Amino acid sequence: MAKGQAVSLDLFFAIVILFLVFIVFVDQNNLNINYSAEEIIEKDMKRAVSTAANNLVLTQGTPKNWEFSLDSQILLIGLVNTRRVIAENKLDEFMNMNYDISVKRLGIHGYDYYFSIEQKGIIVKEKYNTANPAYLSDSEKIAVTKRMVEYNGEISELYFKIYW
Repeated sequence: MAKGQAVSLDLFFAIVILFLVFIVFVDQNNLNINYSAEEIIEKDMKRAVSTAANNLVLTQGTPKNWEFSLDSQILLIGLVNTRRVIAENKLDEFMNMNYDISVKRLGIHGYDYYFSIEQKGIIVKEKYNTANPAYLSDSEKIAVTKRMVEYNGEISELYFKIYW
């Protein structure tokens, strides 16, 4: 084999090895990017579910008497007049509100939600997107929070889940 051929062959193998190293690096980098995107989605969902649940049980909403307002005037839904004590009129208005409008007023754009109040393990109130009841299945993208509230004079569990 001539000296020129040996150099060419060595150069060829070096380029192939560099190319393979580059492919491994790019593939690993893509895995890191995908993992980071998953983490971002998960953190956003946890923030959104916690904020929405806190607004429901710790605030009166905006305006404070939103249950008597037009849907377009409601900025934020709150279900209490006193911290953690569910106001029946606000809860009724929320339960009867158009689902899509409630998503906007809860500040959870891009997600669906499941809302329930349980007393002694029995669901007494429940609201969800009937067109997409994915909360019933094992959705990969779901965030759940629970708050203790008083409803009809009893200690109750308010569950709020968001999913997509």
